[in-house]
Amino acid sequence: MTSPYHYRLEVLAGTREWLTSNQRPHWATRSRRTKDWREATCLRAKEERLPKLGYARVECQLRFTDERRRDPGNWAPTAKACIDGLVDAGVFEDDDHTHVIGPDLRIGPKVPLAWRGVHLLIYPLEKK
Repeated sequence: MTSPYHYRLEVLAGTREWLTSNQRPHWATRSRRTKDWREATCLRAKEERLPKLGYARVECQLRFTDERRRDPGNWAPTAKACIDGLVDAGVFEDDDHTHVIGPDLRIGPKVPLAWRGVHLLIYPLEKK
């Protein structure tokens, strides 16, 4: 059962480049992009003072400036970097299945360029 409350965390893309499963960049380029998303998420989580959570379900809304058809699963590398940033911030001890369900990737609503990015919805759960 989902908790009646959740935490929201916006990680705006700004000049960051998305990571997708379809890309085949040089390993150094991929590493830099991953680090950018991971550090941005860590910083935002600390700014928002997200608490340490033992177990939660994470929904990851990808927000773009248009309404083109997209396969949300292709953005899994971006979502993974964001979840790792939550671990770095101390929200989760680890991102394995005993701490995190998801991320559940969704395409969010069309947004202006300044609001393009990842919108994380974090639903705390009781451990089974």
